[in-house]
Amino acid sequence: MLTQLEEIIATCKDTVDFIYFENLNLRGRYKKIILNFISKNFPEYNQLYHDIYTKNKKEYWYLLMEDINRLCKIYDIKYKTFFFNDNKSS
Repeated sequence: MLTQLEEIIATCKDTVDFIYFENLNLRGRYKKIILNFISKNFPEYNQLYHDIYTKNKKEYWYLLMEDINRLCKIYDIKYKTFFFNDNKSS
């Protein structure tokens, strides 16, 4: 995973009541700039970013949502995701 979810959730569990999760939105001119930056500086993530932001594959987001749901249950934290503009919450 690109995001260190458990570390983030575990770190803030005692100081928050609710967490919002949103994906990176790449649009317009800066989409190519960001994808080139990833390709140059983080080549191990190049294919994943290409799949997500060029091919519009959603598998990564579904897996991430499963992890978010699981971890927020473990740490007893309410949350809302904004990955597909459908506002999933628990």
